[in-house]
Amino acid sequence: MMKKLLRLLRVAPLALVFAGVASAQTTGTIIGVVTDASTGKPVAGAVVIATSPNMQGEQTAVTDGNGNYRLTLLPAGEYKLAVQLEGYKPSDRSDIRLSIDKTLRANLAVVPEAVQIDEQVVRTGAAPVINVGSAESGSVISSEFVASIPIGRTFDQIARVAPTASADAYGTGFAGAQSPENSYILDGLNVGDPVTGTNNTNILSNFVQEIDVKTGNFSAEYGRATGGIMNVVTKSGSNEFHGSVFSNFTPSFLVQPDGKVAGRDAEAIASQSKPSEGNYDLDLGFEVGGPIVKDRLWFFAGFAPVITERYTQRFLRTTDVSLNTAGTGVIVGRDANGAALWSKIAGTEKLYNTGTNSYQAAGKLTFLLDENNQLSASLYATPSTQTGLLATNADQGRQTFDQDYGATNVLGRYAGKFLDKKLIVEATGGFHRSIEKDLPTSYQRNTPVIDWLRQYDLKLFNQAGLDGTVYEPMSAAAVAACSDSNALLDDNKCRVNRYTTGGYGFGNDYSADRIQAKVSGSYLLEAAGSHNLKGGIDLERNTYNVKKFYSGGAFFRADRNLATGSNVYNVRGYGRVLNDDLLPDTQGNTVEWIPTETSDSFTNSFAYFLQDQWTIPNTGLTLNAGVRLETQSMEATNNGGIKGININNMWAPRVQAVYDFTGTGRSKLAAS
Repeated sequence: MMKKLLRLLRVAPLALVFAGVASAQTTGTIIGVVTDASTGKPVAGAVVIATSPNMQGEQTAVTDGNGNYRLTLLPAGEYKLAVQLEGYKPSDRSDIRLSIDKTLRANLAVVPEAVQIDEQVVRTGAAPVINVGSAESGSVISSEFVASIPIGRTFDQIARVAPTASADAYGTGFAGAQSPENSYILDGLNVGDPVTGTNNTNILSNFVQEIDVKTGNFSAEYGRATGGIMNVVTKSGSNEFHGSVFSNFTPSFLVQPDGKVAGRDAEAIASQSKPSEGNYDLDLGFEVGGPIVKDRLWFFAGFAPVITERYTQRFLRTTDVSLNTAGTGVIVGRDANGAALWSKIAGTEKLYNTGTNSYQAAGKLTFLLDENNQLSASLYATPSTQTGLLATNADQGRQTFDQDYGATNVLGRYAGKFLDKKLIVEATGGFHRSIEKDLPTSYQRNTPVIDWLRQYDLKLFNQAGLDGTVYEPMSAAAVAACSDSNALLDDNKCRVNRYTTGGYGFGNDYSADRIQAKVSGSYLLEAAGSHNLKGGIDLERNTYNVKKFYSGGAFFRADRNLATGSNVYNVRGYGRVLNDDLLPDTQGNTVEWIPTETSDSFTNSFAYFLQDQWTIPNTGLTLNAGVRLETQSMEATNNGGIKGININNMWAPRVQAVYDFTGTGRSKLAAS
């Protein structure tokens, strides 16, 4: 009898008959086989009940003739499974940690009531940890991991713990791709900026339940990414009230050294980051969740201001110059590395305070209509403002800038089971808005920029230009430091190149909206094994409205004397060419400058996919095959409409093989 009981794990390959359903992006699946502990044979008709603190009510499944069961549409979290069947003692296991968009195998054994057996002998093996439904690569990062490891405050920063991840100028990229090539999914909604592709709904980890980072080998369900996929699920309520008040303060001014001096070689203007002056990062807020109606309607809400402060110092310096032996040229003194030697001019330091203020808001309602029908609605917003450093090699009127930016997301989701839970239907609809608005001062908005192409003596900008503005006011001591009795040295001690004067330059005010709708259906059928057929459509309509301008109406360049203004010419601006009758004409001789150019356009991005997950009985082998088609059309809607790019042939076949050679969900070999 004992040998028979210890053989119960050897029947695990029977569990491979069902590979389960990898529900669209926000939930997971548990599959397995229920066996008789005394004989090792599969048990048909057993009721498997799943419960979790993260799930409303309970989910049930009935084993088929081979003892297989499947539980779908399960939110991420810790699960307890219980088995009930007349004639058998109740059995359970509670060692299951399910992640989003993953399939776990959890086998169970039950003991006939007529059999007397030591309870410790009836066990089902170690906890399952391997996703046996897919060959995709990546990592799953739980809220528990984030709470215990100091790896970053936003989900974009947290994703850097995934294999092949690396930080870039805009976020986190994977496997050599840049972050704008990623797809960012929040509770099933695409929240990437429709214009730049960057992540501008970068909410704090306090609002996140789990992050599924996919770095390669996606199924046909996923697309619109040549990099990775960040699939984020936010927190929900529960049957108990829970919450926290949190604050994170990083006083960089205590530990971070000042940066290296930056500036063009042998030029008079330099800058240096100065954390010691007061750099810090601060966020503080709250999150709370709980039941409105237990096991029926839950809520979650959170709010947090996020503040960053940065300091940069700008100063003037003199270059170490001397005459050559003939007295006809200038020699620049250089150190052992070849860099020009210089000396800071005391009293010219100017400290700039830049940073961001962001307000993050999160809210979610989760409603369970019944065991087979679920609804949820979510709202996430990140309105933000920033002050940045526009240029240091410029006059004081255009060295800093202000800007509003951020995103708003609203979405709803439905999931339902039909036809004895063999048909699963999921639908997601939502709205995303990204904004960016430059906020120049009156001087910055109305004064044109002049780019002084050649090298100039900085002292030339310490005099009034044609508009009466002194662009680089210098004290008498600074002028003296930059001066020399020798004309050649006097002209070269404080040189600048590509110095810019005037206003803001290019600016814009844009909003980009996305309306998205996704519908998918999965059906499980038997034909030479288990097949999970899944198909869906993913429709996006992106609209883009932008108001663009050049401060003062145009951008200028100059390559001669500041005082005379000679050779100042227009480089770019917005306008139209008119004929002698002042009508638009490409052959005309009159240019009408337009202070603000407005553009409107839209993009339709549609995707269709069909895939099959075929589990071959008694082999441990699962084959995934699918195909995805993406189409895109673009059109400008102003000026009567201008047709743009139309792409309708972006086909992407996907093939995977997954081999669970133990049958216990603890290991696999995969290829894609």
